[in-house]
Amino acid sequence: MSSDAGASASPPSSRHSRHYGLALAGLVLGAALLFLALAQDWVRATASSAGAPAIEVVLTGRALVPAAAGAAIVLLAGAAGVVAVRDRWRTVVGIVLLLVATGAAVAIATFGFGGPASARLTAELGTPATSVTTSMWWLVALGGAVLAGFAGLAVAVWGRTWPVLASRFERQSARAQATPTGNSAARIWDALDRGEDPTE
Repeated sequence: MSSDAGASASPPSSRHSRHYGLALAGLVLGAALLFLALAQDWVRATASSAGAPAIEVVLTGRALVPAAAGAAIVLLAGAAGVVAVRDRWRTVVGIVLLLVATGAAVAIATFGFGGPASARLTAELGTPATSVTTSMWWLVALGGAVLAGFAGLAVAVWGRTWPVLASRFERQSARAQATPTGNSAARIWDALDRGEDPTE
């Protein structure tokens, strides 16, 4: 019964490869959600007074939480960094990505639960706002930051055990060099037929 359980279990290398792929997907998807959400309108504010036309401003997430926009760029670049580095450097990259994602999540949550600063809206309108409407895009951005944060945590904890792209190419190259080509094999047989030692 134990042998059946061992046969059905995934080998460690396949599990590591799967976790590797999930972490990379989490980083890319989290950054993509951030880019998408930050490009949308988060706040629409109006100011009106008697005898004057109403003034309206629309602010995107990028304008309201610029730190999150920078974090999205770092997270996307970090996915490439995870592929490029190995060993302890992969752990370092994972810690950096976790910190960046956490900072973005805190900035987005501060806006979402606290609302836009009235001073910012007054400066944009030139007068205190009389009506403020907030969209729910900040929740999408928060979800992207949290997803990227979990991916960064996975890189920091397990990244050392994941496969390295360079080593894969090195193994393929070593196998290619160790395997004789058809022409070299034919030359060996020809030498043996002539009574020569092909190793000399």
